Amino acid sequence: VLGHKMTSCTVKGSQTSVGSSANVASGATIMSGSTNVTSNYAITYEPGTLTVTVGTLTVTATPYNATYDGSSHNGITSISAKNQENTAVSPTYTYSTDGTNYSSTMPTVQNVTSGTTIYWKAALTGYTTATGSVSAKVTAKKVTVTGKDASKIYDGTALTLASATVANKATLSGQVSGHTLSAVTCSGSITYVGTKNNTPSAATIMSGSTNVTSNYAITY
Repeated sequence: VLGHKMTSCTVKGSQTSVGSSANVASGATIMSGSTNVTSNYAITYEPGTLTVTVGTLTVTATPYNATYDGSSHNGITSISAKNQENTAVSPTYTYSTDGTNYSSTMPTVQNVTSGTTIYWKAALTGYTTATGSVSAKVTAKKVTVTGKDASKIYDGTALTLASATVANKATLSGQVSGHTLSAVTCSGSITYVGTKNNTPSAATIMSGSTNVTSNYAITY
């Protein structure tokens, strides 16, 4: 009736996980001013619907990108997620280097690479699993190989360091600590009085028993 109002009602619906359920009303009270007139009504309670939809995740992943230093590094240096309300959440992350086989182990990079693709997935109950990839890069470390000087008094034979030991041929500078010059070619040769460049080339740099030359940009 015009002027009558529902002043209270009990609702028992509840939905937490993704899906739908009835929002059931009962126990309505109808008032006419300060008078309870509920008994004058035959009330039908029509249930509403409570719906929780799948949320979305926005993930930010930062790839490793640095100069070679001889050490192993996580391919992704940081990764975080927010939901559709821009609130930080903590999904479970898994990683892959082939886009097929995923695990919780973070892939690492160590040697020079123009781009190693690291795939990730972020899974959280109630949200669509987010996926993506980044490209981790390791650039070559700059080093210098310098041919050594040598001299002698003219004796009619060539002065050359071609067959000398590596330590007597050239020096290596700028390398990662513990890495050594294990082989180098020196093409300089002079017989008569004068000077000539002792030019090094084809250097081999080792880390213990491992050849790491490809991780260096060598200037001779």
